[in-house]
Order: sequence, then structure tokens, then C-alpha cells
Amino acid sequence: GWGHVRRVSTPEDGRIVRVELTQHGKEVATKANRARDEVVAAALEQLSEEHRTALHEGITILRGLAEQLLKSDLGK
Repeated sequence: GWGHVRRVSTPEDGRIVRVELTQHGKEVATKANRARDEVVAAALEQLSEEHRTALHEGITILRGLAEQLLKSDLGK
């Protein structure tokens, strides 16, 4: 393997095995997240102020809907 994750046995229950990021895996994930953030930021810079505002409003609405779903029976 590439050494990004490791399997960790659970002392309480030997049938359970967790998968965790190794230090190397954490570093790779951090770099990937930074690269993604840079790409998204560059894409957003291409939008007009009007479109950025509309996008922000849309995201706010979606976040509210998601919160309502989680609190309702539909989220179960």
C-alpha cells in the first residue's frame, strides 16, 4: 500500500477494526484539501459580485434545508 491508512484493532471488541489516517495520510489529505481550496477560490474569483452573492444566498438556503431535514423524521 501507499501507507495512507492503518488498521487499528479495538481492545473492547476484537471483531471491530478501525481505519485511521497515518501521519503520511494526514499530510496527503492536508495538501489535497489546500489544493482543492485554491481551485475553488480561483473559480469563485471568476464570478461577478452579483453571482457570488446569489451563490452565497443559495448555499445559506440549502444549509437551512439540510438542518431542517436532520431535525425532521425525513432525516432518519
